[in-house]
Amino acid sequence: MPTELPIPPPDPLGLPAPAAVFVVLMHVTFLLHVLFMNGTLGGMLIACELNAMALAGHRPSNRLARLLHQAIPVSTSMAITFGVAPLLFVQVLYGQFFYTAFALMGPTWLAALGALLVGFYAIYLIAYYGSNALLNKAGAWDDRPGRRLFISCIATVLLLGIAWVFTQNHVLSLHPNRWAMGDEWKIGRLFVGAPMSLPRYIHNVVGAVAVAGMWIVALGWWRRRRGLDQADTARFTIRLGLWIVTVLAGLQVVMGPVLLFSLDRGVRSEVFGFDTLGGAIWTVTLFTALPVQLAGAVQGIRQPLRGRWSLLAAGGMLVTVIGMVCAHEQVRVSYLAALEHAHAPGQTEPVVRTQPVAMIVFASCFVLALIVLPVILRWITRLPTTERAPASGTPEP
Repeated sequence: MPTELPIPPPDPLGLPAPAAVFVVLMHVTFLLHVLFMNGTLGGMLIACELNAMALAGHRPSNRLARLLHQAIPVSTSMAITFGVAPLLFVQVLYGQFFYTAFALMGPTWLAALGALLVGFYAIYLIAYYGSNALLNKAGAWDDRPGRRLFISCIATVLLLGIAWVFTQNHVLSLHPNRWAMGDEWKIGRLFVGAPMSLPRYIHNVVGAVAVAGMWIVALGWWRRRRGLDQADTARFTIRLGLWIVTVLAGLQVVMGPVLLFSLDRGVRSEVFGFDTLGGAIWTVTLFTALPVQLAGAVQGIRQPLRGRWSLLAAGGMLVTVIGMVCAHEQVRVSYLAALEHAHAPGQTEPVVRTQPVAMIVFASCFVLALIVLPVILRWITRLPTTERAPASGTPEP
């Protein structure tokens, strides 16, 4: 690789703490972001299908679509909130790559911000016109799946576009050789012609739907435990979520090798195997947690009201996502470490100028946020005294 790559130098102010601290914090906060972000993107894709089925007259789909549209705004807000911290940590560790890529994308990145605003309000628009159990309010669009479908399709297309931009940014940040050709900078691009660009995007979207399926399972169990749904209704919700998990996780088994072989050969050996810590974590989770997830989901489909199978599938999925987060970071580390440039990671030791006050303030705010989050979720999901499951034999809305 040529040494005249246009890589800017690292931040001259240095790191306010050892790099290992930011690596751990980036993994933890990115994991939280991924769980909620996948709930939003995958949930909207599922909601579109449910609205279409409701438009065809399938009543259970209509009811579940309404519930999803009430839950998705919460996951959207959490995804945005937990997305701030990992972006900051990436800036600290890889700012000269990550934000250079964003700057080079130029108008494409600005368009993604506009899409995020429009998609955000579209999601809340559907929730506003739907039922609200906390306010004991019936929704004007409860029995209008066509209107929900129209708005949800718009929001979903925008979310898919945002996912595309972030994926292309990540790919571009790993390929400084594609930033410029000679003296001509490539600005405003929509697609980075690296082999991994499309497989990574498909892998991200498919994974998002699988995680959203597990959120549907959690929603079904939450309503069942609180007496909001009869057994048949809970069985439909839980089984549907587990079917989504099973099919999409199986599809990931097919897509995974495609993505793996789209990576450079040296990177591939470090991501899949035991040559690196990140690769070892991903390899172990792939052959242990993923089979556990699939086994729990398949058994749960057969016995949807046996909670242990849903817990097994959820635990396997959580560990699998943790492994994928580690593999995601290992890909970045392997690509950037292979760069033959003075400003590439690993060529020089990062400058550390410890700032204990800043780190204490951040740690305090982060711990406080982790305490406040369950309180907020508990308040949001608090059961109103007026909402109870219909009596046996009474049809549910």
